[in-house]
Amino acid sequence: MELLDFLKNEFGGGWKRNALIAMQNHLAEDVILIVLNKNKKICGFCMRMIDGNPMRFGPIGIAEAERNAGIGGILLELQMREMSRQGIYHMYFVTTDEPGKRYYERHGLSVFRTFIEYRRDI
Repeated sequence: MELLDFLKNEFGGGWKRNALIAMQNHLAEDVILIVLNKNKKICGFCMRMIDGNPMRFGPIGIAEAERNAGIGGILLELQMREMSRQGIYHMYFVTTDEPGKRYYERHGLSVFRTFIEYRRDI
């Protein structure tokens, strides 16, 4: 299936697994949005509810060749509208990097919780 191949090739097996689980549970139409490029090939993807919580947003990703054209921002806005249409008025996501944080802040989201990573070589 094109979506699963796109996810595995662009982002890795974990993303493919999340979409496959949504498909197997007959939830994909409610939780996944995709973007097609001018050649009708998938170039963008976002999903919500990967942990069973309808407010959980993510992952979201754009094909490397299509990035920095505003597609991700439009996709995020569409997913927020869709969530609101379904009566979901709060969203959260997990990001682990500074570029992700800046991306979400540009779209009006704010930090809710932070985690500090501790490590020790043993």
